[in-house]
Amino acid sequence: MQNGDWVLIDYTARRASDSRIVETTRAEDAKAAGFEDQKTKYAPSLVIMGQGTTLVGLEEALLTMSVGESRKVEIEPDKGFGTRDPSLVRVLPVGEFRRREIDPKPGLVLDFDGRSGTVRAVASGRVTVDLNHPLAGEKLTYDVKLVEAVQDTAKKAQALLSASMHMKTGSPALSATSASFKDGALELTFGEELAKDINFIVGKTEFIGNVLRHMPDVKKIRVVEEYARKEQEPETKNETEKK
Repeated sequence: MQNGDWVLIDYTARRASDSRIVETTRAEDAKAAGFEDQKTKYAPSLVIMGQGTTLVGLEEALLTMSVGESRKVEIEPDKGFGTRDPSLVRVLPVGEFRRREIDPKPGLVLDFDGRSGTVRAVASGRVTVDLNHPLAGEKLTYDVKLVEAVQDTAKKAQALLSASMHMKTGSPALSATSASFKDGALELTFGEELAKDINFIVGKTEFIGNVLRHMPDVKKIRVVEEYARKEQEPETKNETEKK
């Protein structure tokens, strides 16, 4: 592999200290770890080499791998989620939370000026908040397989679409009913069966930004959204008599 390549990888990541699974693309491993989500589509994940779409340590390993190869990769904190920074542990008055109608409890994850923080302790009117990444300072092991090198533009778009939603919101991935690429124009169709809710809007917006950022051969994007009128169910005889 080399920088600029698009690849799909299948992996399970564990903390080296206790072998606890922290992330996986495999349904069987998620189930074994007790965090399987029926709404999540477990499938190989997209990595764009050289674009910072995965951990430095994992990308370095992928650059030395071939399609179809599996490997166990050990990643030190400085090439993973970073070392722990004591200055990112803050102690705040509990009143600051109460004024915002927040009941702080250990484990609660909150947004602090655009940065995610975890409540570690609440005692004596004080709340300890940790702004470090939950895996900061942890050595990780990845059981990874390089599944495929993606070269077709339409297939790249489908892979990027799935990745965009999850990376931005952590929500289940999106998928298009169809995708095509011709004469610099990328066209995607979202069928009537796909819910056009706020998650769809966020994911679609992030996807378009990622296409413009990572796919220079795409000069124009067309998005087709299909909607269908729901058929009104016929009234029953009893409902007609009541009227």
